[in-house]
Amino acid sequence: MKSYKNKSVIIYCFSRNDTESLVSNLNRHGYKSASYHAGLDTNTRRDNQDKFIKNEIQIIVATIAFGMGIDKPDVRLIIHHSLPKSIEGYYQETGRAGRDGLPSRCILLFSYADKFKQDFFIRGMTDLVEQKNAQMNLDQVVRYGNLYTCRRRFLLNYFNEDYKHSNCGNCDKCVRQTPIDISTFKRIEKIRPRKDTPNKAIPEGSTYDETKKLLLQKLSVAEIAKIRKFSPTTILSHLEKIAEDDLHLDLAYLKPKQERFEKIREAFKKSGGILLAPVREILGENYSYNEIRLARIFLKLQ
Repeated sequence: MKSYKNKSVIIYCFSRNDTESLVSNLNRHGYKSASYHAGLDTNTRRDNQDKFIKNEIQIIVATIAFGMGIDKPDVRLIIHHSLPKSIEGYYQETGRAGRDGLPSRCILLFSYADKFKQDFFIRGMTDLVEQKNAQMNLDQVVRYGNLYTCRRRFLLNYFNEDYKHSNCGNCDKCVRQTPIDISTFKRIEKIRPRKDTPNKAIPEGSTYDETKKLLLQKLSVAEIAKIRKFSPTTILSHLEKIAEDDLHLDLAYLKPKQERFEKIREAFKKSGGILLAPVREILGENYSYNEIRLARIFLKLQ
C-alpha cells in the first residue's frame, strides 16, 4: 500500500466482517478507506462509492457487490484479499484496473484457508447442480492460484482464446516482480475504427448525460471536472463514451491544436497501439496524458 499512496485502490474481501475489519486497520494506519457491502444501507453505499469516484477516499474495501456500473478509469491497484469464487468473477473484478490505459497491478492473496471457508458454504447448498457448479468454479480458481506457468495464458485459454506465447512479459510467473515502470509497459492493441452506429444510448439523467449537458455549453474538460467535482481523467472517460454514442455532437472545440494533434497521431502510429504510456514516452513531458487521451478520442472518430 505504501507504493500506491494517494492512488485509487479496490480491495475485495470474502465477507462483510473482513471488509469492516480491514477498513478499520487501514484507517488506523493513515489511509482513507471505506467499505462497500450489502449490509450497509443504500445511502451509505452510495456515499462511499461517490467519495471513491471523486477521489475523496483512496481505497474501497468491498465484497463482490462493488463495481458493477462503476466507471472509474484510474484504479491503479486491485487486491483480492481472499479467494474469488470463480475465474469469471476474478476476471471481471481485475478488469476494473487501469481502464485509462496506464500501468496498474492486480494482486491475488492465495490461501487454502479461503478455500476451506468456501467449501463449507458449498456443502450447505441444497441444489446439487448449483453445488457442483460452485465446486467446479472454485477448483479452477485454486488451479489458477497454484500455477507455475503463465497466468495470462491460463486466463485467455479459459475463455477460449488461443495464446501460444510461453512468456507474456506481464504476470508474476513470467517477469521478475519489480515496481511498475511506465517505460516497460508494452502491451499493444490495435486502434479500433469508429462504428457508424452508436453502441448504446446514454440514459437520461445518468452521469454521462450530466457531462454531455456541459459539453453542449462548450465548456472545457477542466471546467466540467470542476463543476462535476470529478477528476479530468474521469471526464475524459465520459467523453469517450459520449463520443461513441452521439455521432453528431460537436466536440471539435476540444481537439488539441493541429500541430500537436499531428505529432500525437504520429506517436500512436510509431507505438503500434492505443495505449497512452508508450506514446507519452515517445513525445516527452511536454505532452500530458490527458492531452494524449483527448487526441486519441478524435483519432477514433476518424
